[in-house]
Amino acid sequence: MTTVRDVGLSFFVGDTLEEMGPLYKPQQSRIVLPEDSGDITVLLSQPYLGADDDLGRELLRHFLDNYSYCKAREHRLILIHQAVRLASVTAYPRFAEAIYGFLKRNGILLVCEFSARSLNVVDSLKFGRLAGIEEIYRCLISSQKVIRL
Repeated sequence: MTTVRDVGLSFFVGDTLEEMGPLYKPQQSRIVLPEDSGDITVLLSQPYLGADDDLGRELLRHFLDNYSYCKAREHRLILIHQAVRLASVTAYPRFAEAIYGFLKRNGILLVCEFSARSLNVVDSLKFGRLAGIEEIYRCLISSQKVIRL
């Protein structure tokens, strides 16, 4: 009789529990992007990916580091809601280098003016350009790809 056991996201198979070996070994995937991915816009509403903890903030920082290297004709980042705080060096200083690198590699950073004013962070913004809801709407509607994180 074959026994299958689920351990987290890995499945093990064997005739007895003592013989169980991995059914699937996780490997790092390789993604090859096309030469021209068109226009890509990332809409970010929170200053983290997944959960609001150190890991979530570190994941977002790594995403921003790598996003500007994509082979898109134009890559934009739109910050709304709590994510507008990322454009302020004082709120999230660890993101400053990632955002500066994104802008240096011709990334376009739009910061929702309504969110920034509502959170009282307009005076502390160091990166990007304030954009109204209409401009954000036009940017999203005209992009070939929109990713919401």
